[in-house]
Amino acid sequence: MELRMYNFEYLERSYLVVLNKIGLPEARNRLPSLTEEISRIGCDEVPSEPKMVLKDAVHSLSTDDGSTDKLCLLR
Repeated sequence: MELRMYNFEYLERSYLVVLNKIGLPEARNRLPSLTEEISRIGCDEVPSEPKMVLKDAVHSLSTDDGSTDKLCLLR
C-alpha cells in the first residue's frame, strides 16, 4: 500500500522477498499468511516451504548478540 501511494510505478518492478528468521516457531506459524499475502500481490510461484540459501553471494549474518541468521529466499 505504501509503495502504491508513494510511486505506483514501483509496483511494476521486479522484486525479491526475503524472510529472515523464518525457522523460529513464531515466524514459522505466520508462513501460511505470508504465503497468501505474497500470492495476493502477484507472485506466480510461491513455494510451500521456504528454501534456505547460503552461497558465496549470500552469507550468514551475525547479530549483535552473536547469533547467526540465515537468509530465506522465496523464488
